[in-house]
Amino acid sequence: MICCVPNGSALTVNRRFIWLAVVALVSHGSLRQALAGTNLFSATFNTTLAKEWRIVGGKWGSKADSLAQTDDSLTDPKKALAIIGTPEELSTNLLVVAKVRIDAWPTQSDSRIGITVCSDPDSGRGYNLVFHRGKLQFMRDYVAWGEGRPFPYETGNWYWLKLRKETDGMEGKAWKDGDPEPADWMVTWDEGDDEAVGYPGLNGGVLGGPAQLSFAEFRVERIPGPTEHGGKESTDLVLDGVWKVRPTSKAIIAESGLREVESAPHGWLPAQVPGEIHLDLVKAQHMPEPTVALNMPQCRWPETNAWWYRTSFEAPADFSRYERQRLLFDGLDLYAQVFLNGRLLGEAADAFVPASFDAKPFLRAGRNELVVRLTDGGELVPATTGGNSSTFQWGGRVWLRKPQFQWGWDWVDGLPNIGIWRSVRLEGRRRAVLHDVRLDTVRNGDRVGLELEAVLENLSPTRTRACQLALEIQPPDGGAIIQRRYSVAAPPGRSSVRDLVEIPEARLWWPNGVGDQPLYHVSVRVMDAAGAATYDQREFSLGLRTIELDRRPLSQGTRFCFRVNGREVYCRGGNLGPQDPILARVSDAKYRTLVGEAKNAHFTMFRLNGVAEFEGPAFYDACDRAGILIWHDFMFACSAYPEEDARFLAAARDEVESAVRLYRHHPSIALWCANNECYGLRGSCSASSFPTTAANWIRTVLSGPVVPRAATFQGTPMTGIAPSLPPGASRRSSARGS
Repeated sequence: MICCVPNGSALTVNRRFIWLAVVALVSHGSLRQALAGTNLFSATFNTTLAKEWRIVGGKWGSKADSLAQTDDSLTDPKKALAIIGTPEELSTNLLVVAKVRIDAWPTQSDSRIGITVCSDPDSGRGYNLVFHRGKLQFMRDYVAWGEGRPFPYETGNWYWLKLRKETDGMEGKAWKDGDPEPADWMVTWDEGDDEAVGYPGLNGGVLGGPAQLSFAEFRVERIPGPTEHGGKESTDLVLDGVWKVRPTSKAIIAESGLREVESAPHGWLPAQVPGEIHLDLVKAQHMPEPTVALNMPQCRWPETNAWWYRTSFEAPADFSRYERQRLLFDGLDLYAQVFLNGRLLGEAADAFVPASFDAKPFLRAGRNELVVRLTDGGELVPATTGGNSSTFQWGGRVWLRKPQFQWGWDWVDGLPNIGIWRSVRLEGRRRAVLHDVRLDTVRNGDRVGLELEAVLENLSPTRTRACQLALEIQPPDGGAIIQRRYSVAAPPGRSSVRDLVEIPEARLWWPNGVGDQPLYHVSVRVMDAAGAATYDQREFSLGLRTIELDRRPLSQGTRFCFRVNGREVYCRGGNLGPQDPILARVSDAKYRTLVGEAKNAHFTMFRLNGVAEFEGPAFYDACDRAGILIWHDFMFACSAYPEEDARFLAAARDEVESAVRLYRHHPSIALWCANNECYGLRGSCSASSFPTTAANWIRTVLSGPVVPRAATFQGTPMTGIAPSLPPGASRRSSARGS
């Protein structure tokens, strides 16, 4: 038998609170005490009445430990609201959960069942997450339907609905009772009224026929707001440390191979991440130090195996709030398959640049298992390389995007590295992120400015989002901070903010021996419209300088001279090779020592050879501080690369763009050079075809709207096939200048 309650009456609930001192929330002060905890209000239903619930429309009554709404009239809304404090305190930073059941439901009606927030206690109007016409859907009463997603609910079954309400939007999900809660939010709403206030509760709206709806549980939780997070709405969980590693044959691969490996109880070794497999084997006394005596050729056997790295980590309980959840590897060498909780996230095959994987489909709150399968990449080389690439030494290496010297050079034996050689982290981002930030120095007489281009990415696929971009520039002497704020109505996807920011009393950056190296600290943040919550942030140091490569014609030949801030600079220095055959072993301290010694030796330039790597951040930072310029090759060396292969070409282009974006803010980078000696190999390939092949490849990779703009950061010049070739010189020339 259902006990009906007249409109305006209340139902008693069995309530429990985190703060035991709170018996009844009847005053403003007692609610504030409860808000300091997590659980504000919980309810299961019986026949006792109480004042915390207010009925706004409908016929509500309790039976068998559930609450029912049975009014099928054409009136709306029909809600039960939890009056447990002030509307202002209960309208944002809430998590509302309810257990609901459809007992009877008119077909093809506008009936709905779910939960509500920000509902007016008199009219009942507010925001709602409901089942409606075969969907889970947001709704604002008498205003609009929001985003919906098909959901196969059925009469007679219990379901859970969860709604997360924050200042700038809502997220919702649903699942059948007894099933695991989905890791991801299913629907979002971010076009609401930020000033709307009201109460949370239950929506039992029935229109168009007889129906009966039941509610078994209801819960309201407090979640931290932006100020309680320090205004930061992002998370980075670093996963570096001691992992485990185990070898198998290369035939053990993919998810089927993972199951076989995970079932193996023995054969696991400690593995340092960041690190490299030879270092782990040496530490475990399974291998001598490769760089001692003639050991290196005997230490190449790891190339024949696949190496399975594994670790576990705890994801925070609220990590599902992030719209973007990514695993980021700053360096994987080389061919990697990445698994999360037994499922393949994706693959990577470029040791030079970071690899990113969408973790949302398989990430779960609590313990997660992460496994990475790595090989040297030899299985990626086509059985028949074809064309010229098979006719000269090291032909197979051209397909593999890792340091080319690792297969041996005229100054080192071969030792292909394998491992997670740079840092790993789990990244959580909400609302909007910074995709790219570019700052170019602009000089006009004595006036100096920075040309800003910041690319924002709105993570909503459908909604425009109001954001604020904040730029702060701290002078090197600790003077007044230069600040700019930009209001942005960011559409779905990417959009740009551009400006020219004048720098008062600018201090220019100069090469070693020419002047000082003052560095400005730059912070760029993307925030909510009010500037209260920071969604994403970049910080880096910046030197104000311009660089030109003077190629003006002379009576014989042309000039080849660098001008820094308009002044000619004599470049003296050396060609920088790898600091260790095992690159993961190169420490920040070693970089600082190397650059410090070069500064004391009056170097003004390093040339980074294309046979090696993009160095670690500490190297570029040290060069910035020391005033040592960098002639920077891209990592292509002494080969005819397979420019006829579309996939290779696309990957190479991605590598170039990624590398330039990572390093271009460094004032020390003076020149981007396409390659090292990828032409003129007349003894190894056809003189009639290779130079044209190389030129076409360089032209294809470095042309287009993105790369040249990326590569001209702060006026850094970029060259094509050979910087020393005079303008208009034939690409068939055998001259070498890189």
